Amino acid sequence: MPKNKFKVLLITCWVLLGLCLISKMFGANIFTTSAKKENFIKFCDCVDNHLFLRYGIINLTINIISSSLYYMAIFQEPKFSKRALLWFIPLIIYAIIKSIFYNAKVVFYVLDIVMMVGLPLLIDYKRWLVIIISFGLTFVFQYISMLLKLNQYTMFDNNTIMVFILNIDYYIMFIIYWLYRLEYKNRKKQKEIEEISFSFHFYRS
Repeated sequence: MPKNKFKVLLITCWVLLGLCLISKMFGANIFTTSAKKENFIKFCDCVDNHLFLRYGIINLTINIISSSLYYMAIFQEPKFSKRALLWFIPLIIYAIIKSIFYNAKVVFYVLDIVMMVGLPLLIDYKRWLVIIISFGLTFVFQYISMLLKLNQYTMFDNNTIMVFILNIDYYIMFIIYWLYRLEYKNRKKQKEIEEISFSFHFYRS
């Protein structure tokens, strides 16, 4: 594996997304999804027919995990820390609100911007550039990904499990971006240690 392996993975994801978009522009239908297993279809129907299971457990869990990865990437947190409480508690409230008022799409978009831009700025405004870039990349990736699978989203719009499967690339990107940010932080620390060590040996000589 290359030294900056997660940076390479991140670039690869964007290149593949770009190639898929170009193929889409020329009429290619790359993403096709179908559900034929009877047990799987029954499970999907069971989830969608129980609002608490659909919004109170599954959607709530997905929102918390994906948003946590986003915040941990911005703040370069390898795991939950004390500072994580600053965004985790508002995140729980936000996820619960989304789960209760699941039909208020416009409100969701406003809340998403507040949570993905406003809250991180309140926690650490010095990272404003990272926050803006992270939000922009997240928005663009999700928009292109949804555009590529537009027909599938139309077909499975009310199927929670199928929508999650269609969004799997989006969640994988969150994980890669978080790992890349950690990798970047570790490289920066290592470089600082090497510079200090070099300065110390130079001074002694």
